[in-house]
Amino acid sequence: MIRTAIRPEFSQTLYQTFVKPAQDLIQLAADLAHKRVVYKQTYIELSRCSDRELEDISIARYDIRKIAREAAQTSIKGNA
Repeated sequence: MIRTAIRPEFSQTLYQTFVKPAQDLIQLAADLAHKRVVYKQTYIELSRCSDRELEDISIARYDIRKIAREAAQTSIKGNA
């Protein structure tokens, strides 16, 4: 069996061309899944509140989607 050494510049090119984009894609998928979980959890929790409870915390029922979306967006920024 013949063994050949991999040149460092080839190894780096291979990493930059294939490995790094794959890692980035996996991280993006993980971030999107996390955002979806946070959105859904926030939306469900606020939707279960009565109008009186929402009024006590100064949230209108029509703002629940916006608040859940903001919670999901900021959940990843803290990890980055």
